[in-house]
Amino acid sequence: MKTSLLLFLLASSSVFAGYLGIDYTEKGGKVVLTKIDRKSPAECYGLKVGDVIESGLSPDAFIASVKRARPGTILSFKVRTRTGKETVHIPVSAGPGAPFATDIIQAD
Repeated sequence: MKTSLLLFLLASSSVFAGYLGIDYTEKGGKVVLTKIDRKSPAECYGLKVGDVIESGLSPDAFIASVKRARPGTILSFKVRTRTGKETVHIPVSAGPGAPFATDIIQAD
């Protein structure tokens, strides 16, 4: 089941939808990244296709948390990469091309 996470700010209401710039599939109850948008928060902060998000939440709950996040909010979660595990801290954007903080890159 491939799902796109192209989420945008809903300007006409008080509801926000965060954007990380990822496409994913669910595998074994985890979010597996299948595409990273160019110049997105996910690309800027080093996420790669094949990385597995280990947020401690179900995929649906993780995606819901991104949707609820206001642009500028920092989301922190564990990612399993080909070389190990790390914690990433990624700012949510309002959508493709929207600004986001790029100077707070941190990884454990």
